[in-house]
Order: sequence, then C-alpha cells, then structure tokens
Amino acid sequence: MITVQLHALTKRFRPRDKDAAVHDLTLTMPAGQITVLLGPSGCGKTTTLKMIAGLFHPTSGDITFDGQSVLSLPAEHRGAVMVFQNQLLFPYMTVGENVGFGLMIRRHDKAEIRRRVGAMLERVQLPGVADYRPHQLSGGQQQRVALARALIVEPQVLLLDEPLSNLDAHLRDEMRELLLSLHRQSQITTIMVTHDQQEAVVMADQIALLFAGRLRQVDAPQVFYRRPVDVQTARFFGGVNFIPGTRRDARVETDWGVFPAPEDCGVQGKCLVTIRPEDLQLNGTAPVSIDAQVVSSLYMGTLTRFKLRAGELELTAEGDAASFERFRVGGVVRIGVPADRLWLLPRLIGGGKVQQSLGKRKS
Repeated sequence: MITVQLHALTKRFRPRDKDAAVHDLTLTMPAGQITVLLGPSGCGKTTTLKMIAGLFHPTSGDITFDGQSVLSLPAEHRGAVMVFQNQLLFPYMTVGENVGFGLMIRRHDKAEIRRRVGAMLERVQLPGVADYRPHQLSGGQQQRVALARALIVEPQVLLLDEPLSNLDAHLRDEMRELLLSLHRQSQITTIMVTHDQQEAVVMADQIALLFAGRLRQVDAPQVFYRRPVDVQTARFFGGVNFIPGTRRDARVETDWGVFPAPEDCGVQGKCLVTIRPEDLQLNGTAPVSIDAQVVSSLYMGTLTRFKLRAGELELTAEGDAASFERFRVGGVVRIGVPADRLWLLPRLIGGGKVQQSLGKRKS
C-alpha cells in the first residue's frame, strides 16, 4: 500500500494566469484508504488527479509515493491507474480484450491473460461477457469494464475521475457498493474526484474539500457536517442556519438566548452559530426554545423540510414525513435548539453585512 503526498502543488496552464487552477496544495492521502477530492466544478479536482497520474506536470511543488518523488516518472511507470468519467473503452476490441489490454502491453502469456480476465470479470460481477463488444453493454456495465481494466494490472494507486456521474441513480448506488467491496478486498490507495457531497460521504475515509483551486478543509466525512470551518463549507454540506452571536469565554450570546460554547471550537468574539436543519426540534423540549411561524413546507418522501420565521430570523428545519400533516403553513411551532448540536463559525462585520472568514479549529 502506498501513501500519496502532495507538497505545495501548484498548476497554472498559462504563465500569466492570475489565478492558478491548483494553488499551493499540500495533502496526505493515507495508504489503503479512499480519499475523495470534493468541490464544485472548476475547483481543480481533476487537474490534481491528472497531476498525480502524470498526465499534467505541475508548475511547482512535488508529488511523492511513499516519500519518493514521482515527477520524473512517466505516467506508465508510476503505478497509478486512472478511470475516467467517460469509460474510453476500445470499441473495436471485445470486453475481454479491453480488460486484458494492460497485461498484453506487459507481454503476459495469453493463457494467463485469459485466466486473469475471467477472474476480474467475476470480481466486477460481469461473468460471461468477455466476447461482447462495449456497445452491447449498458453504461453501468461499461463502467465496470473500465474498472476491471484498471484493477487487473494491480496498480499501487487507483484514481477515479467522477466515475459514477454518467449513471442513473440506482446504478450509482450499485457501483458505490461494488467500489467499496473491491476496495475492502484489495486495500489499494484510492483517490476519487466528485462534486457530489453525498457520494463523497458514502465513499470516503477522508474528504479534501477544494474551492477555487485551494484546499479548504480535510477531515473525516462526519466532521464536515458537525464542524465545518466556515460558512461556505457549511453551505456546501447543506448547512443553511446561521444565527449571529457573540462568544464570551464559555458562553455564546444570541437573540435566542445563551448557549454553552462548544469546547473544541476556537472561535471567539463575534460569530455565527450554526445548527443543521435536521437537528432543530419541532415542538422540542430543549432548554432554549422559540416560537416560529411555518412559512412553507416541502414533502420529500422520507422527510419534510420547513421554512420558518422567528422575528427577523429565517430558519430551515426538517421533520419526519408525517410532520407535513402536523405543521401547516401559517401555523406556529415551538423550535427547540439542542446546545450539543451547535457549532460556531467566525464572522467579520463590514459594510453592514455578515461576511464569511476562514477559521481554524482546535484539534
């Protein structure tokens, strides 16, 4: 298993570009784990992946595998294999020939190639399709063939570039389960790119969140929900409730009341108190509560999402599916705010607006 490290990695496609596609990125991707590079389109995720693969050369910085720089190695000698968003299968080859292509290039014996191709197709749950052409398979099956082609050469690092984005919802779920199953078997260091935070949370041991080519936060998936570093990160993970407040030592004062400050949060002074929609209690019994009017409700099958107004403050809360009938638009509901679900974000006051600021958490 290989540990992949990025050292102050920067990529500019033109020397005079004001903004780098990737800027001063330092990141460790532990051996045997799945690291997901997450962020909106254009944030530098795929560019980073291609630099690791050897398809792009960085403007500055270094990439190491187990402490050894790979910048001087061509892509085919790095031990990293990339699976693209579009499968890029050879249409004139059979499925078996596609899967065995890497072994053929390495001049393995034909009998061994046939044996390993058959075994690999079994692993990706595609037995009996070796003689098919790619166009005879569904999109999900083609993606499995692309994955089999990558895994059969036993890479040290597996690179996945949005591998599920072209699949229907139910096929994405199947492929996630397959990828996780294969990873448990192989323990290959895996780096995956996606813009879908739900997909990242399901797949990742650790998530690296990028905005505009810069690393914003690296953490286990659950930390992004409970301890985001700033407003933009919280919003990306579905956080929409931000209440102005002031932290004074162990207390946080807000218009809603006074809360105990989270012990592991280093934000002081002016702050934004954030709580996720699913953590607000409808008709709750938390020590701090407030009456709010139901502005709108949206039935979503397994849950109901409510827009609420308490004075000048607007909030979003989530309840179970049955709450759609219990809390009607125009009615008043008591909202409980559990103190153990609060988190603090920094804020700057300027021009009459609350502006986000990058904060640091105490570890």
